Formats: sequence, structure tokens, C-alpha cells
Amino acid sequence: MAQKIQVSLDEVIEVFLFLEELNSFFHDPEKYGNQAKLLRYIENGMYDKLHTAYYETVWNWLPEEVQKQIEDRPSPFDQSHDTKGPIP
Repeated sequence: MAQKIQVSLDEVIEVFLFLEELNSFFHDPEKYGNQAKLLRYIENGMYDKLHTAYYETVWNWLPEEVQKQIEDRPSPFDQSHDTKGPIP
């Protein structure tokens, strides 16, 4: 899948900063191993950032045919299907 897409630099920076924040948090096992710290992290807007990046920003970067392939694949939480590997 070598197709290229154009995306807004502002959106790329926003997603990069979000990933940087996630990496910083999960790089330290003491943070995510501590339920109080994890809840505080989520309450401080991390889930909102994840939701925006996933459902709005990156999703809208994808061509419609790729969105359709993603929608048609089994849920990663459905244990009856092997969901490892690339999108079919």
C-alpha cells in the first residue's frame, strides 16, 4: 500500500505531540502501574486527545476505501478472529 495522501501539517504536529505525551507516560511503568496516576492522566484530558486523534484526525486522513476496509474487518476485541497482520 504505497498510496500517498496529503495531510495538514498542523494535524501531523498535533498527533505527534499526542504520541510524544503517550510515550512519555507509558515509558515509565510506575505511572501506568499506579491506578491513581493512570486515572489522573485520563481525567486530565488524555482520553479526549486520543478520541480526537483516532476518530477525527487520522480517520479523516484515510481514503474512503481504506475506511471501508477498516470498518469491515473483525473487531480487535473479538477473540474468534485472528486480527494480527495488515488490513486485508
